[in-house]
Amino acid sequence: MGRFMKHRRGKRHSIKDRLMTCAVCFIVPIILLLLVSNLYARYLLREQVAASDRNTVQLYAERIDTRLEDIKSRLVNIGGDLEVKHLGATKSYDEKILAAYQLKSQFQEDLLLYDSTVDGFFVYDLTDEIYMKETSIVGTIQQQEMIEDTIRQLVKEDQELKKPISAKWFHMHIGDKYYLIRIYHIHGGYYGSWSDVERILNEAVTIPIEGAETVLLLTKEKEPLSADQHYRDESINWEQDFSEYYLTGKDKRYMVIAEPIENGEYYFVALILDNEIQRGIHLFSILIVMMILVSIGLLWMFIRYSDEEIAIPLEHVVEVMEKVEEGNLDVVLPEESNTKEFSVLNDSFNKMLKEIKHLKIKVYEEKIQKQKAQLDFLQIQTNPHFFINAMNVLYSYARLNNMEMVKNMTLSLVKHFRYTLYGETWGFLEEEVNFIQNYLHLQELRTANTSKIQIDMDIPQTLMKEKIPIMIIQPFVENSIKYGESEEKEVKISIEVKKEKGSLKICVRDNGDGFEPDVLEALNQEQRVVREGKKRIGIQNVRSRLEILYGERAKMYFENGEDGGAIVTIWLLQETQSNDYSLEEKDERISR
Repeated sequence: MGRFMKHRRGKRHSIKDRLMTCAVCFIVPIILLLLVSNLYARYLLREQVAASDRNTVQLYAERIDTRLEDIKSRLVNIGGDLEVKHLGATKSYDEKILAAYQLKSQFQEDLLLYDSTVDGFFVYDLTDEIYMKETSIVGTIQQQEMIEDTIRQLVKEDQELKKPISAKWFHMHIGDKYYLIRIYHIHGGYYGSWSDVERILNEAVTIPIEGAETVLLLTKEKEPLSADQHYRDESINWEQDFSEYYLTGKDKRYMVIAEPIENGEYYFVALILDNEIQRGIHLFSILIVMMILVSIGLLWMFIRYSDEEIAIPLEHVVEVMEKVEEGNLDVVLPEESNTKEFSVLNDSFNKMLKEIKHLKIKVYEEKIQKQKAQLDFLQIQTNPHFFINAMNVLYSYARLNNMEMVKNMTLSLVKHFRYTLYGETWGFLEEEVNFIQNYLHLQELRTANTSKIQIDMDIPQTLMKEKIPIMIIQPFVENSIKYGESEEKEVKISIEVKKEKGSLKICVRDNGDGFEPDVLEALNQEQRVVREGKKRIGIQNVRSRLEILYGERAKMYFENGEDGGAIVTIWLLQETQSNDYSLEEKDERISR
């Protein structure tokens, strides 16, 4: 039952686990709330920045769109001038040169108006290879030559119908820069303008967008018009929907805000550093982190405190209680404790243990006294009948004036009753053998040497000093004589004692009629045997004394031999040392 209860207790959660669970359930939601608050604050800040910066991006996108539209309108108007018509219609080289110079003069005036957007205007006649340009910014000669070569190549491809020119803005990568170019073909001549993309963006963004690392122009295929490889590699994702802002980037996190220009042919994009956005709540984030660390620290302190001040003392109390459950009453709890409640608990528990120990000793001693009285009663229970018979025989010898037999029998009776009435509870096997021989001598005196009793003892000399309860063999010898003695038949009794498997085996066998079936069944079922209306107390007496002295460590078995006769086998486990006192120790405690 104790092991079952301990097994059930082992399945339950300890108070330490419950305290830790409660602490975690209390602190973890706070930490999660702080984390969610931080994330939500970041989200709100991004939303506010995105809303604010989108207005700015829209403003700059509209500005670029307006400027490109103005240049487009101006180029369309130039197509209606007489100089352009004359350049395409005349076949005279000189007249074409004159018309080209006149257009160049107009370009100079237009550059003053569109200087912030246009890098240059050009006019080109493929037939006579007349190419004239007017630029607002003087770049390197190599860059100017590459722009001219590109325009000539575009016109040539248009003439060969390899790549027809449409009156739209298109982009070209020339040298290390990207340009927006627009070309018109009228009356056999070509004219148009080109603009540096980087310059368009710089001129449009008069006030830097807060937190933006850069602004870019993307094609409708979402290809950045920038020579910086950082904005063209896979670390930045341009494939998402530009209608809403989104975050991208590996090494750096960017908020992407884009607005279409030129009817969706291009996108004006601002890359805003997420770190710059979060700088506004940097102090708040630090505060959140500190609060989380403090919460974790408080959790650790609570767990450690509850472990040292509650869990460990309770575990110690449980350990002591388990030892008490096992029968150890010498354990104590520490009287001093940092916690008032545990001090009171430990003190009360120790006092209770002392009381229990005192009561246990008192009850135990009362039990010992009761057992001692019971043993004394059992030991003398068989004597009255034998005593009366012996007195009758002694009286008969006295009447016959046979004083020798009187003295002899009186001496044997003294030995008999000294062993049974004043002997110890335990005796040596040798003393039991002498007691049996004295009993047989009394039987001979009682029958005037007419009894036919033969007894054979197979007992090694080494076992003669083994301690056994007194009078546990003699009753069976007496029964064998009582139920087997007759004038015609000799009673043969054998007593065998040996050690087997740590136990002392005592076997008493006779040559009588054996046990009757109902008697044999009752004896092996440890039931009282009633014969002819009288209880047979001899065997029950031995069984009761063995139960008191040995408990479960003693067994008796009854059987009939194959050739007849009764066989009684007694097993006495010699491991008499246990948590209980031996009977001698009990007697000693009572005497003290």
